[in-house]
Amino acid sequence: APSDAKEAAVFTDPAATSAPSDAKEASLRKAIEAVFPKDAPPSSEAHVKVKFEGNHKWPLASFSYGVGSDRIRFQTTLANSGHEEGALIIARACYARFEQGMNFEEVKQFRQECYERIRAVKQGAEGLARDSRGRLKRTSSNMAPTSSPSAASTAPSRATPPPAAAAVAPPPAAAAVAAAAASA
Repeated sequence: APSDAKEAAVFTDPAATSAPSDAKEASLRKAIEAVFPKDAPPSSEAHVKVKFEGNHKWPLASFSYGVGSDRIRFQTTLANSGHEEGALIIARACYARFEQGMNFEEVKQFRQECYERIRAVKQGAEGLARDSRGRLKRTSSNMAPTSSPSAASTAPSRATPPPAAAAVAPPPAAAAVAAAAASA
């Protein structure tokens, strides 16, 4: 019976712990949706041509534009788009760009810009930002306060010199040899 009580004490209600996480995920999703491009107009063929492939190894939204040797296959991935609807919106917006006469490289650049805006929102939510050299760094809002020591501040720095050799007592045999050499 004591082990059952111990297990019961360790168990936490999933609903109680998932609520803040769900709110955070909903907030992140809303922030990502705010940076999505404008969806293709309802009259666009994009709403018929763009399909989501959820069973693919890397889920994606894809379409083919054009015919014959001018046919272009294009895709947006779930991982880069945030969620399924995001992949569909970005893919339809890309299709609309092809309908407007943009070439493959221009549409690819547009897709990349969409991905970068989404990535920036995700990194901001994780407290990360890119420095002038493009490296990810923690933002000050996500760092430990300076008044409380963190693990990094309590660890010795590389600049700390090693302890002095005299502070460590030599082994007894070495002490006898050193004393004999000093008296000779």
